[in-house]
Amino acid sequence: MENNLELYKVFYYVVTTGSLTKASEMIHISQPAITKHIKNLESTLNASLMIRTKKGIILTPYGEKIFEQVKDMMICAKNIDNITHSLADISSGTIRIGASKSIIRCFIIPTLTQIKKTYPHINVELEIRPSVELRNKLKNGEIDLIVSKLPNSLDEMFNHEQLGTLHDILITSDKYPELLNRKVKLSELDNYPFVIPQPLSQSLKQFTHLLKEEQIKPKYSTIVGSFSLIAKFVEEGHGIGFVTKEYIQSWLNQKSVFEIDITPKLSTFPYGIITLKNSIMSPATEKFIEYLRNQSN
Repeated sequence: MENNLELYKVFYYVVTTGSLTKASEMIHISQPAITKHIKNLESTLNASLMIRTKKGIILTPYGEKIFEQVKDMMICAKNIDNITHSLADISSGTIRIGASKSIIRCFIIPTLTQIKKTYPHINVELEIRPSVELRNKLKNGEIDLIVSKLPNSLDEMFNHEQLGTLHDILITSDKYPELLNRKVKLSELDNYPFVIPQPLSQSLKQFTHLLKEEQIKPKYSTIVGSFSLIAKFVEEGHGIGFVTKEYIQSWLNQKSVFEIDITPKLSTFPYGIITLKNSIMSPATEKFIEYLRNQSN
């Protein structure tokens, strides 16, 4: 049975990483040894578990059923490990976080800066991926938590905790003084150039829908890949920027860009922590969540 557990562990990491090479790097076993372990497991079970293709690993129907059980087994093993480590000093441990670049810059880096002052030896692993991919990684036990916008609905296997609210706003520079220090109707922006983020987010879709309702056809003169770049382009006078307020708060504080007091107001979104139900957090992860709550208050 002990040997079988090792085979199941190898199988788990091959599936979650999507390749024998990545699994080899993660669990420090040679690729030929991993191939042998998979063959031994298939021989033990008398069934084919996966198919290797140019695009990666594809599970057979039987492999999918086995993986669901192995995944639960690995999560249980991680919970046991976390219970064991909870008896130890919190000063060491690893926090595995999934988030977007903007969330990391705005919320996670300040929190880690604070926690590392007291616990300098805590290790951090960050996964920057689309939300759907992060939730899959959380399901598979590859990360401990996600910090993100909270979706309208979540799978029953997740818990969530709201930490605050994100606000979509429009910003401008002193190149357009007529838009400052007063309430501005959205309809007044019909002829202004806009700087917007890429790719098209749910926030931007809602904003675009609002513009259509107001019969406004904006001129998207500049499309960039981050909110900080949008703020920079707006500061240089390239137009009106569509941003999330919390992500560019430092620019507003420095008065290099200004929030337009727009009517009607734009969308707001809750953000917070997503974790896996029935999972037991490591002391390091629990401490990170505690610090993150304090930073958000």
